[in-house]
Amino acid sequence: MGYKVGDVVMKCKPFVHSLNASQKAQRCDHCFKINDNLRKCSKCKSMYYCDQKCQRSDWSDGHRHECHLYDNFYDNCLTRDCDRFLLRLHLMLENNDQNRTQTHEFNGQKRCF
Repeated sequence: MGYKVGDVVMKCKPFVHSLNASQKAQRCDHCFKINDNLRKCSKCKSMYYCDQKCQRSDWSDGHRHECHLYDNFYDNCLTRDCDRFLLRLHLMLENNDQNRTQTHEFNGQKRCF
């Protein structure tokens, strides 16, 4: 099976997402859209959202597990992109048994974390 430039190889909701630090306060931490009127998470003050809809969606997608950690540790040890991404991945796997066993098919093979 060969692919050419522009082919859609896979389309699905990302399992985990994390905005680059260079884009913080410029883009929504949930939908990644540029927005001049972003609102901070009222607890951790580290995540920025377009509106309540994005904030609630991100809460469901995993921010509920990391918010207290961001509140206490963001400035000291969670400023690097990779650290935030891996924290979210770990928390998603740790806090939802289904995420550890759910399989996805890619190129005819089943994969899971």
